[in-house]
Amino acid sequence: MNKYTLENSIKNLPRQPGCYLFKNATGQILYIGKAKNLKNRVRSYFTDQAQLSPAKEQMVAAINQIDYITVRTEAEALLLESNLIKKHQPRYNIVLRDDKFFQYLKIVNEPQPRIITTRRLIPDGSEYYGPYSSGTNLKQTLRILRKIFPFRTANKNDFVYDVLQAGEKVSTHQYHHRLGNIKKILRGKNNQVKKILEKKMKRASQDKNYEQAAFYRDGLKNLEKINSIQQVIMTKPSNADIINWIEYDHTIFLALLKIRQGRVSDKLTAYLTNPLQTETELIHSFIKQYYLNLSDQPKILVLPIEFKLETSEANNIFQNKIKIKTPLRGKYKKLLELTKLNAAEYAKQNQPTFLAAHNITGALKNLKKELKLTKIPQRIEGYDISNIQGKYAVGAMVVFQNGQPAKAHYRKFKIKYSTGQPNDFAMLAEIIARRLRHDDWPSPDLLVVDGGKGQLTAAQQTLKNQAVNWPLLALAKKQEEVFVPGEKNRLKIFRNSPEYFLLQRIRDEAHRFAIGFYRQQHRQTYRL
Repeated sequence: MNKYTLENSIKNLPRQPGCYLFKNATGQILYIGKAKNLKNRVRSYFTDQAQLSPAKEQMVAAINQIDYITVRTEAEALLLESNLIKKHQPRYNIVLRDDKFFQYLKIVNEPQPRIITTRRLIPDGSEYYGPYSSGTNLKQTLRILRKIFPFRTANKNDFVYDVLQAGEKVSTHQYHHRLGNIKKILRGKNNQVKKILEKKMKRASQDKNYEQAAFYRDGLKNLEKINSIQQVIMTKPSNADIINWIEYDHTIFLALLKIRQGRVSDKLTAYLTNPLQTETELIHSFIKQYYLNLSDQPKILVLPIEFKLETSEANNIFQNKIKIKTPLRGKYKKLLELTKLNAAEYAKQNQPTFLAAHNITGALKNLKKELKLTKIPQRIEGYDISNIQGKYAVGAMVVFQNGQPAKAHYRKFKIKYSTGQPNDFAMLAEIIARRLRHDDWPSPDLLVVDGGKGQLTAAQQTLKNQAVNWPLLALAKKQEEVFVPGEKNRLKIFRNSPEYFLLQRIRDEAHRFAIGFYRQQHRQTYRL
C-alpha cells in the first residue's frame, strides 16, 4: 500500500469502537484487532513512534487493504474480535486450540431457563459453566445434580429443571430459587447449598414429613459425592485459576487448574501456537479467548510471569475485579509448579500431534515445490462423495486454511444426478460444478479429490468446461497414490513426509464429513 492510499484509508476511518481487518494484496486477512477508537488505533501501527515486534513489522509491510466493522461499545468490539478470529484464523492472530474441544453447561437465557450442554460460547445473555475437561466429568456432574435437584431429560443433550415431586406446582420465584442453588454448586459454593438442605431436612423432620426429610438427606449425600471428587488443596475457600505452561518451538503447551472454594474442581489443557508472537502475547490471547462470556470466573488469576491487563479490557472480559498474582513463594507458588508438571505431561502425551502441527509450514512449502504451484497453497479444498449403489448420494467439501481445518467453510451437497446407475465420476463432477457457481467463496490454491485417475479426469474436465484453472490432484485410498493432471504416472511424494500426511488428513476429513452427511440423510429417510 503506497503512502497516499494508506493516508486516505486511515483518514476515512471513523472514531468509533470496532474491529479492523488488515489484508494483503490478494485480499487475504492478515490480522484482526479491536479498538475503542478505530482511527487512532490503526494509525498507531504506522507512526514513527510505533514500537512494533518483528512479527508486527512483517505484518505491516504486507498490508495492502484496511477494512473495518463498527460497533457501539468496546465490549462489543471484544466479542466481535473473538468471533472473527475463530472464523478466519488469520496468520498474525493467535488461535486457542484444544483437540478435545471444551464442553460447557449452559443455562439458557429464557423465562424458564433450560440447562444444556454445548461446545460454543455465544454472547446471547446465557450463563456458561465449565469448561469440563471430559464428557465423563460433565455427565457425572449432571447425574449428581439431577439427584439433588431433579430435572427431566428432554433429549440426550438437553436438560430441563423439574419440580421436586410429581405434580407439584412451583412459582416462577421458587423455580429460579432452585435454579440458583444449582448455580451455586456449579460455582463450587457447595457449603451454602449444604446449609440450605440441612435446614430443609430439619424442618421437614419437625413437621413429621419424613419422606421429604429423606429426600433432603439423600441430597446431602449426593452433595458430598461432589465434594469427594474435588481434591482439597487450600484451607481457605479461595476461587483461583492457576495457569502455567512449557514452551517448545514457539508453541505453548498450557495447563489450568480450577480451584473453587479451596478445592481443585477440574484440570484443563490446551495449546497455542504462532511463531511470530511473544510468550506474553500468546497468554494475553488465551485469557481473552478463554474467559470471555464464561460465568464461572475466578477472583484470582495466578501466572508464572508478570502480566497486566488494561482496566477497560479487564472490565470487558471479567464480570468482577480480577487479581493477577505472580507468587515467589507459598501455596500458590507450589500450585504453579504442579500446573507446570501437568502441562509437561500433556505435551509429552500429545507430542506426535504437535510435531505434525509444527511441520505444517514445511508441508505447505513442499507442496508448492512438488506440485509446481505459483504460490504456497494457503486454502486447500477437499472433495468426496458418499452413497450406496447410488442411493442417498451426497457430496462434501472441506477447507483447510494454512494447513488447519476451517470448519466454518465446510459445505454439504445433496447429489441431484440420477440415471438409475451409480456413477461416482458424474457425482463428483456435479458437486465441483455447483461449487464453481459460488463466486462469493474464496478461490482455492489447491483442490484435492478422493480417488484415482477417473476422479481426477472428471474434476479436471469440469474445471475446464468453466474455464477455471485451479491446481488439482487426486489421492487414491487403495495404494495411497497421488495423481496430477498431465502426468501419466503417480506423483512421487515421499510417503512419510509432512506434505503427504497433510494430503491424507484433508482426504480423510472430506471422507468423514461426507459419510456423516450420508448417515444423516439415511436416518431421516427411515425415521418414523
